[in-house]
Amino acid sequence: MQAPALATLAIPPYIVLFVCSSAVVDFDPIRYGRVPHPDATKEAVIGDTWAAAVAARPATYNATKFRLEGAFVTPAVEGNSGGDGASAAAAAGATVTLQLGLTDYRTYVGTHLGARDSPLAFWGHTRHLALALGNAAVVVTSDGRVPLLRRSSAVAEGHGRYVVPGGHPEPSAMTVTHTDGGALPADAAAAAAATAAELTAAMAREIVEELYLPPDAVPSDCLTLLGGVARGGGCRRPQLCYTATLDVSSGTLEAAWAAGIGLHAATAAGADENGIPAGAVTEAVESTELVWLDEADVSVVASTGEARGGKKLMPEHWGAVALYWASRQGGEAKAAVSSVIDGAAGGGGEQE
Repeated sequence: MQAPALATLAIPPYIVLFVCSSAVVDFDPIRYGRVPHPDATKEAVIGDTWAAAVAARPATYNATKFRLEGAFVTPAVEGNSGGDGASAAAAAGATVTLQLGLTDYRTYVGTHLGARDSPLAFWGHTRHLALALGNAAVVVTSDGRVPLLRRSSAVAEGHGRYVVPGGHPEPSAMTVTHTDGGALPADAAAAAAATAAELTAAMAREIVEELYLPPDAVPSDCLTLLGGVARGGGCRRPQLCYTATLDVSSGTLEAAWAAGIGLHAATAAGADENGIPAGAVTEAVESTELVWLDEADVSVVASTGEARGGKKLMPEHWGAVALYWASRQGGEAKAAVSSVIDGAAGGGGEQE
């Protein structure tokens, strides 16, 4: 099968923010926190949208998240302009600085997921968006296959769509609990280092949790940062993209996922054979199907965003697969480096 044209990496419905394998954190909950909208009626939309989301899915709960204010790349070679011809060596040697503040899931739902065609148009500027930082990983098994998961109806968005494993880094994992406007820790450098470590640790946790693998099957050194993307269409939800190369076969992984899904569903519904009571598992079962991509399939998904039955991947997960495919071609991805504050120019339309 012929590989798709490289230019397809820049098409809707996602925006490439940066292509880079190394990240450092500039963490400041005050400077990089969300600015409330001056119109109180618009701010009230957050509470109304959240109340509707909880009513529709009672298992939904709030938690603190990191907010990506901006992402800026320092090239490895002075004077390298990046762009379409950015070399694999330059991408590997460059470093992205992530400007991170704090927000929460309630604000993300309220500013990004309401019944609006374009959150950016509604709120007027990205400073009023939650911009909760997500993550996603293209997992590669020891026999060279890539799993996709089909999202269940219990999740807040993307019902029935295909995704790679992903979620959010969790400030609570490093005891950062205050949301927008919180006090900066006394040791800012230590807080930034801890935040950077949590970005990697969180990605490993998401793979473990969503594929039901033992933690030692996903060591931190199996992860490589590919870059960052944002959902288009005025949403601008940012996401870090990784690849995870596992020493686990596709057969072993699929068996672990099937067993884990069964136990999770049973535990959430009622007491299991070991006496675990109903409600002991509060997280919803997020996936209903696991499908496999081989090498030729990855190139098609990177180009079209379509998985089984022509069903589209979630936009930013399509972006993750595209960045992975580009890295397999020598890293010549479109390094459209930009600030999330100002938004990336062009592209980014939503699709069903």
